[in-house]
Amino acid sequence: MRNSALVVRIFVVVFTALFFTALLTALLFSAVSRVSFARMKEEELRPRAEALGNLFVSFSKESEEDVIESIMNSRVGDESLLGAYGILVDSDGNMLHSSGMDESILQWFEPVLARSLAGEAVATSDYGIIPTQNMVFVSVPIQDGGQILGAIILFVPLFEVMTAMGGLVGALMLSLLVVLPFVFVMVFFLVRRIVNPLREMRDVAMAMAAGNFKVRASDEWRGEVGQLGRSLNYMAGELSKTISDVEFERNRLRYVVDGLSEGIIAVDQLGRVTHRNPALGEMLGVSEEMLDNPEQIADDNIRDAFKNVLQSGEPASLQLEAPDKTKIIRVTITPIHDDRGETAGAVGMFLDITQSERLERTRRDYVANVSHELRTPLTAVRGLIEPLRDGMVRDEDTRKRYYDIILREVLRLSRLIDDLMELSRLQSGAIAVEVHPMDICELLLDICERYANIAQEKNRRFIWADTIEDCPRVVTNPDRIEQLMVILLDNAIKYTGEGCTIGVDLIWNTERVVVTVYDNGQGIAEDDLQHVFERFYKADKSHSTKGSGLGLSIARELLRWMGEDIWVKSKVGEGTAFSFTIRREVP
Repeated sequence: MRNSALVVRIFVVVFTALFFTALLTALLFSAVSRVSFARMKEEELRPRAEALGNLFVSFSKESEEDVIESIMNSRVGDESLLGAYGILVDSDGNMLHSSGMDESILQWFEPVLARSLAGEAVATSDYGIIPTQNMVFVSVPIQDGGQILGAIILFVPLFEVMTAMGGLVGALMLSLLVVLPFVFVMVFFLVRRIVNPLREMRDVAMAMAAGNFKVRASDEWRGEVGQLGRSLNYMAGELSKTISDVEFERNRLRYVVDGLSEGIIAVDQLGRVTHRNPALGEMLGVSEEMLDNPEQIADDNIRDAFKNVLQSGEPASLQLEAPDKTKIIRVTITPIHDDRGETAGAVGMFLDITQSERLERTRRDYVANVSHELRTPLTAVRGLIEPLRDGMVRDEDTRKRYYDIILREVLRLSRLIDDLMELSRLQSGAIAVEVHPMDICELLLDICERYANIAQEKNRRFIWADTIEDCPRVVTNPDRIEQLMVILLDNAIKYTGEGCTIGVDLIWNTERVVVTVYDNGQGIAEDDLQHVFERFYKADKSHSTKGSGLGLSIARELLRWMGEDIWVKSKVGEGTAFSFTIRREVP
């Protein structure tokens, strides 16, 4: 309690109140006590004066007035026996007896004697007690049977009266000094009774400020202190509930933001990061430390964009490449406004649009390729039909040759449309590829023999492995396997030169049979390998080679629907090998 400001203030207030109470009491006592003591002295002197008058009447009849003189001059120690100074005058105002004073003192009491000799008892208060007066007196007429024989005046100097008052004031101050320690002890215990619950409530409030809302203050005190304790406990309960709800909502929002595939970063009005989700680091390929500073996660454009949004309060968007140059990211920065409409921060959303950009590029390429593939046969057909229509071709053999060319281009156009429809159905899942156990040895041998003749006509050498005859039973669709082999062997013949070798190989393990179509032709460049299964992709960018560029795409989609895989290995100048898997039959 020694360090308690409240205790100090209470003690200061109490002792200040005591001090001013004593001071004001002394001042008021000094102002009022003169009147009070004067009247008390009057009340004391009046009966003495009346008694002395009665004695004078008695002794004057017996001619023993000397007794009165003796009484008036008698003293007990330093004080008069009457307790005052006395003057006895006759009916004419002449001094008969006095307490050792001459007649000159009568001039002080001329108005008083005049009233007393007229039969009136007079005292100091009849003239009004004035602080400058220097005595207290009473004047009583002496009467005998209605006849006024004289008057007697008893008076006391005022300083003698106030001497008694000084003793009383001293006793009062001594009483205050004696009572003060008891007052101090009483105040101490009362203050401690008030301060202890307040200190307890202070500790509870500090604990709440530190985040501990389980603490409770004592509410057993009566009056306002108990009400304050109950109010504090109620506030703690409500704050705990509110903060719990806020934390729950904050955690739920954090889980939602952290679970987003888009990158999110939030900054305050000074540009300091307040939140970020893991997707941002994965998207940008930067460390956790770098994410804490938005100036390090992007180039000057993104840094300037955040600054402009914080300064202007307007949203902004831009597009940039990831540091590893493998992703295209769209950044949208939105300001956060407080309840006063001022910008309190900003939120940046980083969206990976690489796939959509690739899809858009693929769409454009697809349209361009389809347009090119359709335009080529149509141009050829138009170029031949126009001269036929105009009758410019008169030779029957030439006309027949034109018709053959038109028919070939129409068939080529039909095959292109069929391939497009086939690929579209495969990719949309509109075709159900049914598989069943079978022996594909005869199917593969038949295909090899057929393409051996075709290769011979094209001046190519065709070989196949003896393992085909020992191939185990598989689970597949024979029509689709034949379609796959036709696609791969057609490409092999189409993209190899005269004298090249084309072959079919077959290996297997306990789960899969791997069929490989290879050649020793010109091979495929490494940059083209990752695109060979894309629609309309051709290593020949001029599209001067035959074919639509859809065969390998169809082959991959067919195998995907059958749960199989296809891949390619190639080296420029050494040849190419396409391999695909077929699931073995489980006994």
